[in-house]
Amino acid sequence: YDSIRADSLKKHGVPLAVTAKHSTDAVARHSLSLLLSLTNNLLTQNYSAYLGIWDRTLNLSADKTIIGLIGMGAIGQKFASYLLMLGFKVKYFSRSRNPEVEKKGVEYVSTIKKLVHLSDIISIHLKLTKETENIINREIVELLKGKYFINTSRGGLVDEEALFEHLSNGNIKGAGLDVYKVEPATGRSQTLQSLANVTATCHVSAYDRSSIMSVGEEAIGNIKKFFQS
Repeated sequence: YDSIRADSLKKHGVPLAVTAKHSTDAVARHSLSLLLSLTNNLLTQNYSAYLGIWDRTLNLSADKTIIGLIGMGAIGQKFASYLLMLGFKVKYFSRSRNPEVEKKGVEYVSTIKKLVHLSDIISIHLKLTKETENIINREIVELLKGKYFINTSRGGLVDEEALFEHLSNGNIKGAGLDVYKVEPATGRSQTLQSLANVTATCHVSAYDRSSIMSVGEEAIGNIKKFFQS
């Protein structure tokens, strides 16, 4: 609920109810879709097919590819489980360690910089707060040289100017982006979407029928509880 002025709600005595965890599976699946689009060159292959060109491209092998996850909440954990099933090597950074995922073969890394250095693909799974805003700053973006980047969390976690610069000059191989600082995307957010090496979607990772219905039902339930209390 980073788009809500919680301090103003508190000041004026307006109650706030949050629907949570209904979209975990959907967002994790969308993250996987973006990742496979990158590792399997789906955009390039689709464009070649559209032009009628038979042009093979070399895909990334799961067993030779390390995925670094920033954040290990519910979505990060579900995404990690998908990646492990497909044979990817998975490492993660989080403010707190998760022994359960480590038992399954996910390796903890102590800093974001180390995680980027050790990984081929970085995927971020954090809430947007004052502490996490621009956590993928210019310094981190520059460390992504020769790698791929995925963001299905919030656009405000990333320095979009730096990301655009390093994607457009080819320093970063490619990105899968579902979220942007400005939505609907305009300005720099829109130019990021338009890059040839970016698989871009319009903040739809949680937008499936089941998730939407579950969120709606809980929201209605919260309203009923408020008037019954």
